[in-house]
Amino acid sequence: MQAVIQLRSDVATLLYGGSVECADREELRKIKQDLEEALSRWGLTLSPAHPARQDAELKRYFLLTGPAEQRAEDVLLSLRRLEAVTAAYSNPQPQTVGACG
Repeated sequence: MQAVIQLRSDVATLLYGGSVECADREELRKIKQDLEEALSRWGLTLSPAHPARQDAELKRYFLLTGPAEQRAEDVLLSLRRLEAVTAAYSNPQPQTVGACG
């Protein structure tokens, strides 16, 4: 399974190892922890979609990879319910073009 996930900017900053100024650090820590637990439960790995970019908006996007047998829609539905996630969608699979007959 492959998918793309967009995270809240504060959560993305934490995943990049940065620090965030916020009123409730404990709540933000819990939001990040909920995301990490969901990724672990589904056997997903998360990697930056645009690691070399400095643009704050692009840094919010991450690539998800996981076992092929998983139903992507079930996983994405679960992730979309998390407070850390602002969008989650599957990568379209390339289609093969049939031979003309």
